[in-house]
Amino acid sequence: MKKRSTASAASPVTRCEAKTGAGGSELFLYGDIGAGWFGEGITAETVKEELATCKGALSVYINSAGGSVFEGLAIYSQLRRYDGGAVTCFVDGLAASIASIIALAGSRTEMSRASLMMIHEAQAIVLGNAGDMRKCADDLDTVTGTMRGVYTAKTGMSDKEAGALMAAETWLSAADCVAKGFADAIVADEAPDEGDGGEVAARLVDTYRNTPANLRHMPQAIALARATLTLQRDTLRRSPAGGDPRPAGRSRNGKG
Repeated sequence: MKKRSTASAASPVTRCEAKTGAGGSELFLYGDIGAGWFGEGITAETVKEELATCKGALSVYINSAGGSVFEGLAIYSQLRRYDGGAVTCFVDGLAASIASIIALAGSRTEMSRASLMMIHEAQAIVLGNAGDMRKCADDLDTVTGTMRGVYTAKTGMSDKEAGALMAAETWLSAADCVAKGFADAIVADEAPDEGDGGEVAARLVDTYRNTPANLRHMPQAIALARATLTLQRDTLRRSPAGGDPRPAGRSRNGKG
């Protein structure tokens, strides 16, 4: 069986890896979506490289707390365009935020009995004046609408119903996903033992406001500290000394 990996050396729990054999191909997406500060994370470019090695029917295994909405939408589109065979997405542990969109890219979505999905509206961090804030809000509405369209196409829900679930930051069990149409079935077998799957979900899961208490891996204070550090880094990157040409008020990539 052919095997190659673009997992980041800086982040051993992040994994984007394809395996191809006589029966088809497997793609593992275990980690945050989008490049992090130190190069970790799963990007559309790494998925593109892995998909180029795949042949035949494709099984995509997902365990991710989400990340960059734009990288995630690109990955979704890549999987939709895959023409080597049928694409089936399996949620091994968590498909939260933009990872829930990726989980719906195949012709079929299946959930492990021990898996979860979470959907919410698009989020972003922005610095600037009142006009910048209003524009960011409008942009987020547009991004949220794009994500909502993916959910309604899969589930058959109305925009209003899907929008209410997103606004509430809704956590769905495997059974909930099947009942509401986000998934087609619950797989009978346990998810494959791929090592650090549980750690992957811990990286972003604590920053969501409605994360179930038993899923949190760190105190909220630490999550807040991380958000503060991100703001500080953005400020430094925007300073003249940092050489960043972005004008004040320009938001970072949306998070989903």
